[in-house]
Amino acid sequence: MPPPDKLQLSSPVFAFPPRRPIVGEAIQQSLSEGPVAVQQRTIVVNDRMQRGYRYVLVAPVGRSFDLGFRRDLTPPEMLRLGIFGERYMTDCREEFPASWFAKAKLSSERADARLNFFGVADSQPLSVWRRKGWIHPDDPRGWFQWYCRYYRSRLNKRNVHPSA
Repeated sequence: MPPPDKLQLSSPVFAFPPRRPIVGEAIQQSLSEGPVAVQQRTIVVNDRMQRGYRYVLVAPVGRSFDLGFRRDLTPPEMLRLGIFGERYMTDCREEFPASWFAKAKLSSERADARLNFFGVADSQPLSVWRRKGWIHPDDPRGWFQWYCRYYRSRLNKRNVHPSA
């Protein structure tokens, strides 16, 4: 990983994924890389922003990406780096593996720029994201929540970024 002064916000880790569904070819390629038994699992979300939201995990974690999607960091790596340094996603930990949060740099009280990888206060209020149309009801916390679910192989009506 490059030093902090060499990272750019336009790097693929911060770029939105492609806007086409991950169906057929991408999943087939992922699953054809070796024998993998996949048992579909339904996730039911009940947190402060979603009640009764359901989605299905349909492939191995971190392997069913669209062919055009290239990731630099996994969600747990991003959390360990402190890309947020705030309370982001602190009330929805039950939805994701506990190991993702084991070394996450998150604040339990309020935003703390010292926890952020870049050492800056980087957030905007959710109201700004909503006003700009960047929030989809499936992922009310925005792009990172979408990425976490995509990384886990969520199947839903829109396996594309909410802003598509």
